[in-house]
Amino acid sequence: MSARSSDAEVRFWRMLEILYEAAGKPPLSELVKFGKRLQPQVDIGASTINDWLRGKSVPRGNPGSQRTTDSERYFVALVGYLQAKAHGRDGYTKRPEEYWRGMLAAAQRARGDRRGGRPSGREHVAAILPQSLPDSPKVFVGRNDALEKVTEALNHAAKAGSVVAIHAVDGMAGIGKTTLAVYAAHQLIKRGHFPDGQIFLRLHAHTPGQTPLIPAEALRSLLQDVGVKRIPDDADGRERLWRSSMVGKEFLLVLDDASGSGQILPLLPQSSAGSLVLITSRRRLTGLPEAVRITLTPLKVNQAAQMFVELSERPNLHSQDSDVQRVVGLCGHLPLAISLVVPPFKHHSAWTVADLADDLKDRKDRLAAMSAEDKSVSAAFELSYQYLSSDQQRFFRRLGLHPGTEIDAHAAAALDDTGPASARRHLNELFDYHLIAEPKRGHYRFHDLVRLFAGDLAQQDEPSREQHAAKLRLAEHFRTFLADHAGDDATLRAERENLMAYLDMCDQEWQGSDEREFGRILVETVNMIARFLGATASLKDRIYWGERALAAAMELEDHAATAQICCSTLAWALLQQGRHAEAESYSLQGLAASARCDDAVTGGKWSGNAARTLSGIARDSKDSDRALYWAEQALNYAQGCNDEGLKRGAALDFGYAALLRKDFQEAEHRFNALLALEEQGEDRERIGNRSGDVALAIMNRAVRLEDGLEKAELCQKARELIGVGRRLGKEIGHEVMIAESDIALAIVARVLGDQEEHKRLMASGKKRFKELGIRRPGRAEDFIIFP
Repeated sequence: MSARSSDAEVRFWRMLEILYEAAGKPPLSELVKFGKRLQPQVDIGASTINDWLRGKSVPRGNPGSQRTTDSERYFVALVGYLQAKAHGRDGYTKRPEEYWRGMLAAAQRARGDRRGGRPSGREHVAAILPQSLPDSPKVFVGRNDALEKVTEALNHAAKAGSVVAIHAVDGMAGIGKTTLAVYAAHQLIKRGHFPDGQIFLRLHAHTPGQTPLIPAEALRSLLQDVGVKRIPDDADGRERLWRSSMVGKEFLLVLDDASGSGQILPLLPQSSAGSLVLITSRRRLTGLPEAVRITLTPLKVNQAAQMFVELSERPNLHSQDSDVQRVVGLCGHLPLAISLVVPPFKHHSAWTVADLADDLKDRKDRLAAMSAEDKSVSAAFELSYQYLSSDQQRFFRRLGLHPGTEIDAHAAAALDDTGPASARRHLNELFDYHLIAEPKRGHYRFHDLVRLFAGDLAQQDEPSREQHAAKLRLAEHFRTFLADHAGDDATLRAERENLMAYLDMCDQEWQGSDEREFGRILVETVNMIARFLGATASLKDRIYWGERALAAAMELEDHAATAQICCSTLAWALLQQGRHAEAESYSLQGLAASARCDDAVTGGKWSGNAARTLSGIARDSKDSDRALYWAEQALNYAQGCNDEGLKRGAALDFGYAALLRKDFQEAEHRFNALLALEEQGEDRERIGNRSGDVALAIMNRAVRLEDGLEKAELCQKARELIGVGRRLGKEIGHEVMIAESDIALAIVARVLGDQEEHKRLMASGKKRFKELGIRRPGRAEDFIIFP
């Protein structure tokens, strides 16, 4: 029997076996009954059909004749019946009648070449057809896009007559690469693909205690799997023999856990269309240009929750359960982590899902909870870590000291005490290993569990002095960054999460060591971002960090910093919230600290800010006399330290004092003068605010007019000025300006009799105020004084 002939027989029997299983293995009596009904003249019994299915014989034909025998017609009809039963089950794809006739003819020719005798049943099939796939996973959720990608590419390759379809599945440790490859393989086999066999070969890039399989040894294993007895000694000979052995076959090869493209290239076969190579790797295999790349990311929350529910096998447990979603969230939606927290949950029947979620949340060693027997998330990450060079390992550990969620090359360079170019190279290497992701260009992010792992390594392997030095370099980097981007709210908003984490790091380092430099950096940083926090974020953050910075400034005995925090950072924010007693207390504390400043100019500047806050408190209380008094004090301090900004602020306070006295012409005059000054510069926040102030004065005149043309004209002028403020507020992302503008426009609408517009705009402004933590009324509510 020639090898080629035996291949034809084996392929025929294998495809028939796949079809029979896909049809649900109907009893032989059912098949005989079908045959009798279809072709009563043909006497074919159960034993004959059984021999066909078991590979003991093939339907008889007439060698050399074009006539179709009864046996052949019966067989084709039987195949049609089985295909009808199989269609739609497990995704089985029907094959055309010509396909089965061609296979039958090839098998009949092979039987003729053998001159009698027969293969020894399934043992012969197994010897010719390697089938080393692991069992299909019992639980498989998500990844439908990846499955479709594999199937579509295989079909496309078959239609195009391509040699072989190659898919490279990459992703971080524990993401489910092997699970996807094995599940996809089983699904495709059920559809009738790969009649010439399947091989699953572990390449051991990340197997504990084993070195990665070199190509020569991998080729030896592959050749042995396909029954080659005499294997060449040299790697080139093995590669040639492997490729020639696979020519013309429809075959599946799964190469699991590859270390890189160099390990894979010699193993790629020369097979016919309909063959598939599935490769899994923790690295991005960019050296395989013909491969279709599939990069796996963590499961979506609903998919992760469904996986937990199916693995848990507990009744009345649903993926929509908030505690289930908490658990999988704490697992980072990583399949490996989810699979490892389930076993103890299953064994402790008294545990609720809430218990498990609370336990994972409260544990400082959360990764330790994600282990079972010889498997753990930490061990999986450790194998990736060990693959790095010593420089890459150090860099990775120090990234674990970063307090925020995203990092760029400059921050990474500060941590590692290197340059941005070197940091960028290391970041790209970690990206290739799937140890970090790049959600946007130049910004890198750890998976939550990898961040914990890197942080643990830093604590274990980085000396405390190195940790301290790295964090101090990072703090200096952020201080420089903030100085360079002062007033650039768009950039600061993009970095807000990192900035909050950075402040927390400085505070913790200040509290936990004798290093006073962290305290100084904390104070400077809070004062630098105070305006940003007040304008675009929640005021509660500005107040919280103002109080933390104040504690540091007082302990450092820094009177100037204490004065700035009290008079500006804290007092202004509390005034915005309508917390007048606290605002007054900090203002008076700031005045005392200003008096102790070594520099009279600095002391005068912060004293003037305190006076302005006190004027604002009186203004909100409608106390025109005290508002005027503190405005005068603010002007005196401004003139004493020759601070132009403070002078303009005092002039603004005089304008509001005039509004309280109902001297609307003076108020409008002062506000217009200030607007003219601001329009000479480029400060959009000040231009917008002063435009709104002028509109307030104009509206106070409008509400005192009877209905008529002049009133409408004044309202239109006010609306245009308010519109300027709103537009500029949107341009710079100043939420307070937008909210104030909406409230002012609502009052204009009310005056013009448009109640629907009044309600809509007022609701919009109030909603923004609530989100910002501002409790006071809008300026228009307070200072458009109806008669």
